[in-house]
Amino acid sequence: MIQRTTSAFVGCVTAQIRLHSTSQALDRNTVCNLSSHPTNHSGVSRRVFSVQIARVAAAVALSSTYFSDAAHAARPEGVNRPDLLPEEKTSVIDLERFLASGEVRRLKEKIADLENRTGFKVRILTQRYPQSPGLAIRDYWSVNDDTVVIVADYFGGSGQLLKFNVGANVDKLLPPRFWSILSATYGNKFFVERKSEAISIINAFECVRTCLLRNGCAAPPDLDPAF
Repeated sequence: MIQRTTSAFVGCVTAQIRLHSTSQALDRNTVCNLSSHPTNHSGVSRRVFSVQIARVAAAVALSSTYFSDAAHAARPEGVNRPDLLPEEKTSVIDLERFLASGEVRRLKEKIADLENRTGFKVRILTQRYPQSPGLAIRDYWSVNDDTVVIVADYFGGSGQLLKFNVGANVDKLLPPRFWSILSATYGNKFFVERKSEAISIINAFECVRTCLLRNGCAAPPDLDPAF
């Protein structure tokens, strides 16, 4: 069962910041460290979607989130590590080296093209908490209501690789169901073991890209086998 919780965004990305609940600017409490207080409020500005994970290893300070019941577990300490960020701005930060150099290049090209065509920003972070930029990622990427952050992190040994932070304007086009299906399809342990972390990340991005170009989707599309 997926629940939405509101809390403090920690440093998995992981610094404490509030994850997904209002359209207000991120405050200083949440990504990996979510509170155990569920909320049914609507009007969420950012969400972290995950299936069967203990705690989100998210990369950005956001405001509200959707989690499985298992997400109400131990909280990690907050992190703020700007030293882990590259000096030059980049849309893909692969701290775990899940992606080959050619894959990183193609992702950057497609991310730039998508932003030019739609105005929406997709950013990708791979990490292994506590080796995480944490709160520092928010300013580095200028996270706003048009931003999607895809975070690949096996935080807490959950086996669930993918987490998503979704801005309010993206939220209007891609509903909660889209993200929970996307996470369950490409972020689950069995898919990753069969295909690799790189394919998991690339497929998730291609689904987001396709649906933003279509001006919205209720659920992730089927992908061409080439992906």
